[in-house]
Amino acid sequence: VKIVRVKRGTAIVEKGNGERGEVPTYFLELDTVPGKTFAEQIEYRREWYRRIDEETISGPALQRDNASTLLSNVGSLIDLASFIPIEASRSQLQIDCDRRPLCVESLNDMIVKTRSTLMLSCVFHSNDPYTVTWRGPAISRKADFQVKSCDDGESTFMLHECTPADSGQYWVEAENKYGKSDTVAWVTVIDAPEVPPSITCRAVRGSGLKLHWRQPRKGNARYVWYIVEYKCEGMLCRKSRMSDYEVAADGLMSCSVLISDLKPMQYSFRVRAFNELFRGEASRTLNVKPSIELIRSAARTAFLDEYNTKVKYLDEKFFEYYAVGEVVGRGRFSLVKGAVCSASQRRFAAKFLTRHPMYGIDLDEACIEKEIRTLYTLRHSNIVSLRTAVKTAHDFIIVMKWINGPPILKYITRLGYVSEQLIRRLFRDALAALDYMHAFNIAHLDLKPEDLLVHLSKHGARLVLVDLGSSHICIPSMRPLSYMPTEFASPEQHLHKSPTTKSDIWSVGIILYVLACGQLPFNDNNEELMKLNIISGSVLIDGVASLERFSASLKSFLKSVLVWNATDRPTAADCLRTEWMRNELAEEYLLVDYLEDYVEKRELQLRACCLHEDVDR
Repeated sequence: VKIVRVKRGTAIVEKGNGERGEVPTYFLELDTVPGKTFAEQIEYRREWYRRIDEETISGPALQRDNASTLLSNVGSLIDLASFIPIEASRSQLQIDCDRRPLCVESLNDMIVKTRSTLMLSCVFHSNDPYTVTWRGPAISRKADFQVKSCDDGESTFMLHECTPADSGQYWVEAENKYGKSDTVAWVTVIDAPEVPPSITCRAVRGSGLKLHWRQPRKGNARYVWYIVEYKCEGMLCRKSRMSDYEVAADGLMSCSVLISDLKPMQYSFRVRAFNELFRGEASRTLNVKPSIELIRSAARTAFLDEYNTKVKYLDEKFFEYYAVGEVVGRGRFSLVKGAVCSASQRRFAAKFLTRHPMYGIDLDEACIEKEIRTLYTLRHSNIVSLRTAVKTAHDFIIVMKWINGPPILKYITRLGYVSEQLIRRLFRDALAALDYMHAFNIAHLDLKPEDLLVHLSKHGARLVLVDLGSSHICIPSMRPLSYMPTEFASPEQHLHKSPTTKSDIWSVGIILYVLACGQLPFNDNNEELMKLNIISGSVLIDGVASLERFSASLKSFLKSVLVWNATDRPTAADCLRTEWMRNELAEEYLLVDYLEDYVEKRELQLRACCLHEDVDR
């Protein structure tokens, strides 16, 4: 027959000759169940029950404890054991149906650990005697199980020390002479995953090292995840146990992981697998020692890949999310304004560069994008960080982290005193930033005191390098740059030769000299004479009275960096290892009146030349 519809516990059915009748849904029985295997038949029964539950649960006439009312409202042919037409006596039918066993509490699907106790229970009800039959994998393999039936209708299946072989469908059927009913559940027994085999390691271009392993047996679980652990030379382990490992990566679903930021030391890696209930044993240990060349090459390649990524700009919607305020700085082709994010109320520095000619010079969009890419790829605590980039109809806007302190010269003069320890701490920050940049062959090439800002926080003063508009990636075939060098530029820049990262070291030496002596190391009253002194490398250090207040190691440091030949200058990394950076210094405070005249002169010079206008914050 065909089931026409199911409503409020009653099925309207139709015979092949068109005769229709009503049958209570709890009375209908499946005579044959489609499916080639037992599992397919169980799945069919589940679908049958699910659909009829969805149709009948909204009917107010149904009782919750009548678990046999399981039909679906589907237009498919169903074999029925019997068909009761409307004319049949309903009273006798109702009596017979009420006397068969009813499933009051069904079995529930379960996930259990291996070697634990599996317990399934269900409850049947009938006023007449009935028998209960259990079926399932553990019963089929004749395991040591127990089945217990109580007077209240509860039937319990208990299996101690279950194994993954006991996973599968469990089916309980209650039957008497008036009918039968059943309930089904799926049991999954989870075991610990096996040890990941064959862990290997290989160098990956631009990414450091790649670990790979084969997938182990999952322990009857649907999913398995991995944890990669490591330890290295000199690592302080918890409770001083050298066997402790740290987590390098966790929650991995693939059998490989990229490891970066490695140092040239011995590393030990191992992998664990885990599933929903178990954490597996660790794999064998893989010991590797990356070379310095490998690490630097990988870091440079990753940097260049990121550096060459196309810049993504915001548009005019930027002004909907940021409130732009007053001018805080002025450059040759830019204005720096404060900007407050309306969502977080955090303050940022917005550098506006006009897209139209200014002072007869049309800004090169490629140069602006180069500065944005440089800020985007450089991530160091002593280098200003990029927030976002904006392109409007009139301006490029570079939004950067707000530095709440002044340039280094103004910071010292406002402080009112200075010590050699303070100077060294600030210049250590500057050299750390340059060492990071130079590792990627990027040179600043326009270092001035105004580019060294002091960020003030509860942790103290920290120097931050800003204004990377003139920075370049230095390569041997690099052409000389066409710009007007300042008094802090190196001799090769004034000679319009190809600059290198060593050009920044010269600039650091000049700024340090100014901070220590309150003047340039050459005559700056005449611009042409000053340029000749720079080109010739005529820098006076010995016999300068102002330098006698400082240590001999500071003077030695100045002599090593203010060298005419760029190849003879130390690198930023070498500077950080010099005697001046490592030795203890006397904490002697000096008044800064010797510096105030130069700072005032410098500010007047900048305003006159429109190079930089610093608005007092």
